[in-house]
Amino acid sequence: MGMVRTAPSKSKEEIDFDFNMALNDCSLWPIDGKPTVTNLTGEVHLTPQRVELVDLKAKRGDADLATHGAIGWATRPPTVALVVDAKKPRAG
Repeated sequence: MGMVRTAPSKSKEEIDFDFNMALNDCSLWPIDGKPTVTNLTGEVHLTPQRVELVDLKAKRGDADLATHGAIGWATRPPTVALVVDAKKPRAG
């Protein structure tokens, strides 16, 4: 779900947007035609100033991946605040 509109405080040529995306069983980062990240679920909130990652979970091979946080580019330098966790099952 999202919205695209003319930014109220900007000129008529500038577009503002606010997208909320739910990810369910997605894959990404293909190498040689095969995805290296699979079973991706969670939420992404995208605006012109930042992207927020909400409770993303995925698989990379046998490893479980999880992340949440935000990346912003409205300031110089851009800001990155992510929590990332990767767990691989122990053999045996």
